[in-house]
Amino acid sequence: MQCVAERTHLAFLAENPSLPADLVERLAADPDEAVRLPVSLRPEPDERRRTANDLTADGPDTGNSVR
Repeated sequence: MQCVAERTHLAFLAENPSLPADLVERLAADPDEAVRLPVSLRPEPDERRRTANDLTADGPDTGNSVR
């Protein structure tokens, strides 16, 4: 896929519900946290896979967390 090869629009690509499983796996291992985050929010990964993602919460204003 050209977007993956050129590393363009990867975060948006990760949100695509019709993305093939092999590309989801590649994006889950991407060095850019902005790409790994939407992958971790997809319905496919189990909890073990989600927690394997190295993501950093910047503080209480990150995401839709309860304060």
